[in-house]
Order: sequence, then C-alpha cells, then structure tokens
Amino acid sequence: MISVRNVWKAHQGQEILKGVDLQVATGTSVALIGPSGCGKTTLLRIVAGLDRPDRGEVWIDGIPASTPDVHLPPSARSIGMVFQQPALWPHMTVRENIRFGMGRVPGPSRSRIVEDLLARARISPLADRYPHELSGGEARRVSILRAIAPQPRHLLMDEPMTHMDRDLKQEILEFIREFTGDRGITLLYVTHDPGEADFLGIPPARFRDGRVYV
Repeated sequence: MISVRNVWKAHQGQEILKGVDLQVATGTSVALIGPSGCGKTTLLRIVAGLDRPDRGEVWIDGIPASTPDVHLPPSARSIGMVFQQPALWPHMTVRENIRFGMGRVPGPSRSRIVEDLLARARISPLADRYPHELSGGEARRVSILRAIAPQPRHLLMDEPMTHMDRDLKQEILEFIREFTGDRGITLLYVTHDPGEADFLGIPPARFRDGRVYV
C-alpha cells in the first residue's frame, strides 16, 4: 500500500501541496487528474523519494518512507517510475536500458525477464538498437519496460502520454493496461486527461488547490 498522510510542499515560497492525504491499496490503481501545474508531479516525486515533503509522511507497505526522521532512497521503495519523457540512456541499447536497475534481481533471471518483456511488448527486433534509432512510441515502450523489469511492487507514471497522437496513445494505453493488469502492481497514474483513466479502467482522484479529492 502507498499511504500519503497530510503532506505539504512549497516551492519558492508558494505552497504546492496543502495537506495531501491519499491511500492506494496494494494491487490497485488510482489516476491523479488535474491541470498542469497543480502539484501532481510534485506528489509523485515525493512518493518516489526523489523529493522530501516539508511536512507530513509517506508510508509504503507499512514501512515509513518519508517522515521527519526517515527518508528512504528511491532504490529502497520497490517503486518503478515512468517520466513524461522516456529519458533512455543514449549510450545503451534497448536491451541494456531495460536491464539497467535490475541489480536486486538474481543474475540468472535477468536475461530471461528482459527477453520475455521484449517479446511481450513486441519489440524483440529492436533489442540491439540505440534510443536515437527508435520511434517515439518505441522509446516510450522501452521506458515502461525499464520501470517494470526490476519487478517493483508499485509503478508511478507521470503523464506518459504527453505529446502523443490519438492512435499512438491508444496503443500505449493498451500496453500499460496489459502489463499492469496481470502483475498485481500498484499503479499511481498522473494525467490531465480523464479519458486516459477511463480507458485504463482505473478510478480517478481529482487534484485541485493542492489537495486530492477521491
């Protein structure tokens, strides 16, 4: 479970998060919906451990992750994160990008997991290509596979459909639904488009005035 408790965060003197409370049960999904600049990405970064809250707490699977006395690094939170841009390592092949971050996965299992993910995403022929040789949709798939490969219990996605046309967006959304639905992953999905949450079949939580309304 991801539990956000009375979290506050300010930036340059402006309050972005104002006492946010949010509970996402293990194996379930929630879509954070709100306009650009309302604090959705800030909350996601705090849950991931990339930023610290000014006040409040984040608990993950019953363990304090961010409190006044504790701040677990992202690597200790069993979280995979997909950013707005694929942000692939340009000097690594597709296969190498997906393997990146799998240090906690037993060595003999890594190749099997990577090859299975490539096959399921229907991009096995691209395994030895570099990011500059990929289309936008292909790069987005790789970024999702990279987040899933370490087998996290929770997946955070920050507007992964940004700047996509309708057909490509539908293709990637189907891909996300397939990959998260059969793995029991807790999904926290950030978007400004309610239609994406509808397509994924996950309940929305509205983000407004620095607070979340479920």
